[in-house]
Amino acid sequence: MSNLLDLHLDKVPDPIIVPGGEEYELRIIDAKIAPSKSSDRDVIKVMCEIVDNPTAKPVFVNMALPLKDDDEKKAYTLSLQVKQFFQAMDINLKNPGEPESWKGQTGWAFVKIDTMDSGEEVNQVGRWIQKK
Repeated sequence: MSNLLDLHLDKVPDPIIVPGGEEYELRIIDAKIAPSKSSDRDVIKVMCEIVDNPTAKPVFVNMALPLKDDDEKKAYTLSLQVKQFFQAMDINLKNPGEPESWKGQTGWAFVKIDTMDSGEEVNQVGRWIQKK
């Protein structure tokens, strides 16, 4: 039988931000489609963990979906972001299934450091690395 003192919580490290500009393998741990807080768009919201780095903070990916009244360039740009994510994570382009089914999928990305409005630093995907 273990007790709380056996956990040595004073030695558990706080979550870290990984260095930006490097390649990391990411694993999807949560995915959903939700309404945007700032527009009429739906957004694919994905939370990933960095594989083999248990102390790294999660990496969040938000991809806006195009609207039918978007101009051709905007619709293309938004669709391309989703396509590159699917290709990197080996999600079927023609039949991606529901976002919940993507859990456990892995892929590679260059990760960058960004600063939130609150001043908190977070890791975000800078660019997906396509599987070969």
